[in-house]
Amino acid sequence: MRSSHNPGPTNDQEAQQEEFLGALEALGGSAGNGRLRELLTWEEASYEAVKASLLASGQVRTGRGRGGSVSLAAGAGDEGADGHQGAVGSVAVAGGSAREAGASVAEAGGGQGAAFAAPLKASAHAAAGPAPLGPQPTGKQNLSAFLWSVADLLRGDYKQSDYGKVILPFTVLRRLDCVLEPSKQAVLAEKELREGQGLDPEPFLLRVAGQGFCNTLADDQLSDQKYDYMLSNPPFGVEWKKIQKEVQREADTLGFAGRFGPGLPRVSDGSLLFLLHLISKMRPALEGGSRFGIVLNGSPLFTGGAGSGESEIRRYVLESDLVEAIIGLPTDMFYNTGISTYIWILSNRKPAERKGKVQLIDASSFWQKMRKSLGSKRKELSPEHIAEITRLFGNFEEAENDGKPISRIFRTDDFGYHTITVERPLRDEAGNVLLGQRGKAKGQPQADSSLRDTENVPLSEDVQVYFEREVLPHVGDAWIDHEKTKVGYEIPFNRHFYVFTPPRPLDVIDAELKQVTDRILEMIGGLSG
Repeated sequence: MRSSHNPGPTNDQEAQQEEFLGALEALGGSAGNGRLRELLTWEEASYEAVKASLLASGQVRTGRGRGGSVSLAAGAGDEGADGHQGAVGSVAVAGGSAREAGASVAEAGGGQGAAFAAPLKASAHAAAGPAPLGPQPTGKQNLSAFLWSVADLLRGDYKQSDYGKVILPFTVLRRLDCVLEPSKQAVLAEKELREGQGLDPEPFLLRVAGQGFCNTLADDQLSDQKYDYMLSNPPFGVEWKKIQKEVQREADTLGFAGRFGPGLPRVSDGSLLFLLHLISKMRPALEGGSRFGIVLNGSPLFTGGAGSGESEIRRYVLESDLVEAIIGLPTDMFYNTGISTYIWILSNRKPAERKGKVQLIDASSFWQKMRKSLGSKRKELSPEHIAEITRLFGNFEEAENDGKPISRIFRTDDFGYHTITVERPLRDEAGNVLLGQRGKAKGQPQADSSLRDTENVPLSEDVQVYFEREVLPHVGDAWIDHEKTKVGYEIPFNRHFYVFTPPRPLDVIDAELKQVTDRILEMIGGLSG
């Protein structure tokens, strides 16, 4: 147990002292000043003030080393069997603090803390017996850094970019262990029974466990389930070649009665397959309907021309009037990638004012810098940013910020277009048009494939009017091959928020260049003089 000898510290000072001591315990009871201050994310003045108060009360002591160090004083923390803090003592302290940290994460993150807390508790008791609960960092901003330090003690000094390879599998295994705990004894008994009978136990074990384990896209174990609300953050740009046969079979045999009737994207990116999967889980509108949000990268917005699988999926969701809004997020929001990402909000119960319309919200400027980066994640949304995005969505109106649009509303068919094929005649060396000799093309000009071109015409515009205005004035012998016309859909998100900034006047640029040139000549003159 610790006692403070400082005369009458304030509540804020006590909290800072406890946070300091908790972080020091998490680092094994001793740490360099630089490492500890980095973990606490404090300014140097605050760090030195708290350290001085703890030195004065005898709760910590200073040490040697480059940049100086600090450690828990004797009696301020758990000790090893030999009377000083060694490896065993450090693990026991980490176990006590991490149990608190695990509880905090379980409250805030829906149980992930249990995956850390249980193995920590076991490690602490096995090494040094029950350890008293020690203080932990109290600042919300510092909790994340505190957990990284716990991970350091558990798994060694891995780079943050490698944590996903270690901590995530342990977290998944712990989650599976919790889910299967109620049926564990029955499964073990069933396994022993079926193996004793010389049978393959796997089919029996799955039945006894009452859980379905599958690849979401290849084998839907919840095909008959419908939901009111859904959230999904599928992997970005992951190929689905390994399950292509199963997905293609479902698309061919079930069509729109299955999940993939609208189309299949290219095998290199399965993002839109997850979108179709969620659509299949929507409760019918007559039964109350559904709404879901899914985070995707930029590719599903525009990849694939008219007639492609991606375009046909976009066509389906837009012509079915399922898309409520698409929200563009800042870059550097995810641990493993810094690319731009977008939240798609889909619903089959749109209110009357939203029917036939789609709202685009550009929230790419809504961010604050994190105190400490986590891999590629350097930015985060503050509560104020989230509230503003929610307000823009709820108000369902166009809006600007500093003269730049941040919310725009379109009709669903604004994203559609006809791709028309423009042909020109094949000519001989004398310049004469060559005519077809047989079939439907007999007597008609032959098309020169080397001069063939395509044009995208908005659905809202008449194709012939567009052709006469945009094409014929430049190539008077051209015509449209209507049999090749296709309908496509794309959502050019960034184009709709682009604001042209005119360049500065040339005389202003010339004046600045002259100033720089004169300065360079003056410096050269000084060297030669």
